[in-house]
Amino acid sequence: MMSLRNLWRYFVSSLKRATKMEQANFFCNIACIAFYSMVGCRGAWYLLAIIIAADTFRLFVRGAWYYAPFHETAHYWNPSKDDLAIVAAGAKFLSLIVLVIAKLPEFVFKDLAEQLQGLRSILWYIIAIAAVTEMFRCLLYTMHKYNEDWLHGTEGEIGLPNWISILRISISIIMPHIYVAQPFGAKSNYIATGIMIIAISTDAIDGLIARATHSITKVGKYLDPLGDKVIFFPNAVAFIWLLYQSSIMTGSKVMMIITTVFITITVVRDILFFVWFFKRGRKIPDGIGASLVDKVRMGCICAWLLAMTISITVPDPSISLQMTVLSIILIIATALLSAVSVYVDYRRLETALKKT
Repeated sequence: MMSLRNLWRYFVSSLKRATKMEQANFFCNIACIAFYSMVGCRGAWYLLAIIIAADTFRLFVRGAWYYAPFHETAHYWNPSKDDLAIVAAGAKFLSLIVLVIAKLPEFVFKDLAEQLQGLRSILWYIIAIAAVTEMFRCLLYTMHKYNEDWLHGTEGEIGLPNWISILRISISIIMPHIYVAQPFGAKSNYIATGIMIIAISTDAIDGLIARATHSITKVGKYLDPLGDKVIFFPNAVAFIWLLYQSSIMTGSKVMMIITTVFITITVVRDILFFVWFFKRGRKIPDGIGASLVDKVRMGCICAWLLAMTISITVPDPSISLQMTVLSIILIIATALLSAVSVYVDYRRLETALKKT
């Protein structure tokens, strides 16, 4: 087991050897924590936690590489570039200025402060997307330097299909915040729904491009299902929260209970599969592709997400009711398919293990 002392050593060494811009970016995170704590801006904590986690993980990846036994070079290898760090640091600086203006007394810049609220949210979404994207870029290049099989299909480059998967993960993370925090007022649900449609559509596009351009990579086989989970899990939690808020106003918790139960079944299936694959399935060199049951299940998940977004976005009560009923049917179907896929994927993995 890695001790806390080694973890701290990895982190400090990485921070010392990072570029000046990334060091400024990291200390800007500390400044944001201090400032947002003083002004009591709760809406930014979700995004701030994602940003700090992504930046810290990237630094740990570098520290682990520097101290790892397979490190063969005397110099420190830096897999990152400064472009996204510059974007993130600049956006953080602007967001702090906007926050200062917004927190001034009402008689000072009152109209301007109200207009800048949406701009502050946009800046934080840009920061979160940049931080997560840079984290994956650093991780993928590090994995390839350790084992060239990870990006063999794209000759050591990340490639367009993998960039699309990374983008899907990055934008999916910000959607729950838009649904719950409503930073853009009445337009928030429409904006989040548009992002949802883009994220779901990229689920098919990345695979088609990879096959068409013969750029299928080993890492892409892991990024694609990871992107599916990131679309589903955070947004499922956000929808349960919205259903809970709705149940307080309506007095009926039936919809919330049904959704929570069947989402839990789906999540348990993914956890069981992950644990089993980590213990035994990782012995399979190329992994296994998605089965027909998994594809239908993912289709039901995407349809459920769209039905839920329409039900909370469209103001027409009749359409909202129809989408609510459809969402219940879809989440029940998803849970049943999750139970079936446990058996199907178990048999497929056992068969693949016997062939290795």
